[in-house]
Amino acid sequence: MSKNVFWNESRTAMLRKLYADGLSGVLIAERLGTTKGAVSGKKKRLGLVGDKQPKIRHPRRNQNSNRQNNINTEAVQKARAVKLKPELRAADPGIAAHEPEAPIECKRISILELNSCTCRFPIGVPGAADFCYCGLVPKAGSVYCQEHNRIAFNP
Repeated sequence: MSKNVFWNESRTAMLRKLYADGLSGVLIAERLGTTKGAVSGKKKRLGLVGDKQPKIRHPRRNQNSNRQNNINTEAVQKARAVKLKPELRAADPGIAAHEPEAPIECKRISILELNSCTCRFPIGVPGAADFCYCGLVPKAGSVYCQEHNRIAFNP
């Protein structure tokens, strides 16, 4: 049986020093090359947890990367909305060229006709008179047919 040799005397001493300097568990973990959970557990076993709060916290993420992530998320959400909402598609005709075509042979069934053997992909605007569901046979392991599965889970 191998014993965990990560927490040797020098690393434990370094943990105590960094904790006394006021570093957070994340920063201590980065300096020691381990996880926050490992540091947290060791601090607890050493009795270092208590009322003392760390003074130095992990630096914030780069604001530009957050802004870029928000832009990507907004683009994905817009693309998904356009696929489902014809009025958005009409407002931005250029986006229709990038949208995969829905299968022409959709059965166009109502919500009352849905079951485990029908594609549940919504077609149209919810609440509108022509709103319906695809109704084709779903792909194995999915609730959508092959074409709608490709649209719904496009990376």
